[in-house]
Amino acid sequence: MLHMTELTVRDASASTRWYVETLGFVVELTDAVNGFVLLEHPGGGRLALKAGHPVAAGVKLHLEVSDLDGQVARLHKMSVGLDGVAKVSPEGYRRIKLSDPDGVTVVMFEWCRPGA
Repeated sequence: MLHMTELTVRDASASTRWYVETLGFVVELTDAVNGFVLLEHPGGGRLALKAGHPVAAGVKLHLEVSDLDGQVARLHKMSVGLDGVAKVSPEGYRRIKLSDPDGVTVVMFEWCRPGA
């Protein structure tokens, strides 16, 4: 079982705020002395943020949502920049992309094929 994914971030406080306010994560544990924060998403999954020198190349986080259009509207109201409009993939899902404060690509998607 995968316990968590850890990202190195420039500013743990700013990144924590972004993941909580933008994506709905909840703080599970904070170690301010060591610049570590463990977040949990209500839909499942943990994300650890560790202060350091981030390298976002090749990292993508994928979050499944049940209402992509609703999420897009919410993000627009928050003035969160999105990478274009929702796109449909041949694999049967719709997705949007955005970036966290350190340039990590975050993909929000919903299945659009029957039975998914």
